[in-house]
Amino acid sequence: MPDEKIVQTLVLLYRVWTLMLIALYGVGVMSAYYFPEPVEAGAAAAKPEEVLINIQRVLFFGLMAVGVLIDLVRMREDRHQAFIFLLLSLVAGGFSSWITAFQYKLLAPLMAG
Repeated sequence: MPDEKIVQTLVLLYRVWTLMLIALYGVGVMSAYYFPEPVEAGAAAAKPEEVLINIQRVLFFGLMAVGVLIDLVRMREDRHQAFIFLLLSLVAGGFSSWITAFQYKLLAPLMAG
């Protein structure tokens, strides 16, 4: 039976991880809404778009850090569950900009009319 403090810590970390993932997707939707055209690799990004990109980076690395913390706490219970949330954070956070841009392009015509 796991310790009550470990369970409470995991619940708190799961909630923080979920909120950070929602925030990352929210910033991705804002980026797709305000800047629908992608920036070319050689062109300098506009200041507002650069701010949103930096926010996405901070949230992504924060998501990865919380994923590592969750894995460390979970490894105290079962060593076979190591690095599951780190991998999940990498996949969910890495594809967040593509997923939100695709969702926005699908839903924007429906919400406009």
